[in-house]
Amino acid sequence: MVKPNIRDLPNELLLWIVSHLDGSTLFALAKSCKDLDFRLQPSTWKYNIRFQNSNLLHLAVKYNNVGLMDALLQYNANINTFY
Repeated sequence: MVKPNIRDLPNELLLWIVSHLDGSTLFALAKSCKDLDFRLQPSTWKYNIRFQNSNLLHLAVKYNNVGLMDALLQYNANINTFY
């Protein structure tokens, strides 16, 4: 008998599930596996932008991560927030 695994869920269902998680649970789930981390990046970015004043954008700038900065701005990260 094969046990179900959250990694095998379609993206639509996985994203629906994570939309109902709080921040620490979402980040813990994303970091539990490299595949989930990659698939859930947009959800973690959206959560960060919506609930944590885009702190992730400040860190991307601090570490000169242009790719992450670009992605966050595409998700409407607020460049005027305070860290």
